[in-house]
Amino acid sequence: GRQEMAFDTQRIIGAVGWSQRGRSFDALRLHLGKGQTNADLFGALLIEDDGDADGTIAGGATNSFMLGFHGDWQYDPQHKLSLLALSVNQSDPTVARHTIGLVATGKTGGFAYTAEGYYQLGKTGGQDVSAWLAAVRPGFTFNAPWKPSITLWGEALSGDGTAHGTFDT
Repeated sequence: GRQEMAFDTQRIIGAVGWSQRGRSFDALRLHLGKGQTNADLFGALLIEDDGDADGTIAGGATNSFMLGFHGDWQYDPQHKLSLLALSVNQSDPTVARHTIGLVATGKTGGFAYTAEGYYQLGKTGGQDVSAWLAAVRPGFTFNAPWKPSITLWGEALSGDGTAHGTFDT
């Protein structure tokens, strides 16, 4: 049914409640958890053909759906590693984008970090897709009554501005 899904930093899949339009999915999801390990298998309809006379929706898109896996392992009370594998497909067989990525988060003393890396491959309109994203966010919180902190953010995405040559979040 209709549900919100939010994994890790919500960069790839999230409810994004901070935006003017939140995000929810018509999805099926299976969640398994044991101890410090969690896994989710899911499938969701992203775009549904509206049945117009031409059988497409605005922009010529056809049915679009995603299938995915998200797993995380809290290997230490303060550190977690996550894996995401995602496939977004359309009823047009020349359009499919697959994403795989790792996210590491943790805290040690006043130091906290998040590191993310993703790679995409597939086809859009028959052209090969190959793109990547890397992000890091280290920070330090000082031990003071009002908790001042310093955080640095860095992100890099491959891309040339075209639909087939740019990382798609």
